[in-house]
Order: sequence, then structure tokens, then C-alpha cells
Amino acid sequence: MRRKLIRHKIPDIIGKSGKRAVVREADISEMPILLQEKFDEELFEFFEKPSVEEACDIYEVFLETLRHWNIDFSSVVNHAYYKREEKGDFGKRVVLEQVEGKKNV
Repeated sequence: MRRKLIRHKIPDIIGKSGKRAVVREADISEMPILLQEKFDEELFEFFEKPSVEEACDIYEVFLETLRHWNIDFSSVVNHAYYKREEKGDFGKRVVLEQVEGKKNV
């Protein structure tokens, strides 16, 4: 098994099953890659089997990512409203195939 970021109560849950989890605290410098890997894992699981539980895992990784970079969640929500007003959302399923015309030099 390769290293991965886990929820902090998982070692206790593993212990109750009769097994032993070997864990350590990640160095702060490791967190960007660990969070990215966890996002990849959780997104993959969600798209394989969409569910509230899998969405919750994505949400938790997202929140920890914001905390890591000291970004306030409410600021993200507020900016999302602004960005949605200015640029729209993804609900209309618009796909950009290419951009044609002169290249600005």
C-alpha cells in the first residue's frame, strides 16, 4: 500500500478491526501533493459511483485544501457568485471545440 492522506480517526477504526495502522504526521511541505492525490482518489471514486458519501469526501478534501492555503470558505462562495454572474456556470453543458480567427500579436 502506498502512502495516502486519511481522515484522522481511520487508524482507530483500523485498530478496532484487529489490525494496526502505521501512520505519521505529514510535513507541511508534503500537503500540496497529498491533497492533490487525495482529490484525484476521491474524484475517481465519485465518478465511478456518484453518491452523497463520495461527494462528502470531495468536500472534506476541498475544505482542507482551503485551510492549507488560508483561504476562507465564505470568500470562495462569494467569489463563485461573482464569477457565475460574469462568466456563467457549467449547467448549459457548453463545450469549446476550438477558437478560430486571427491571433492577436
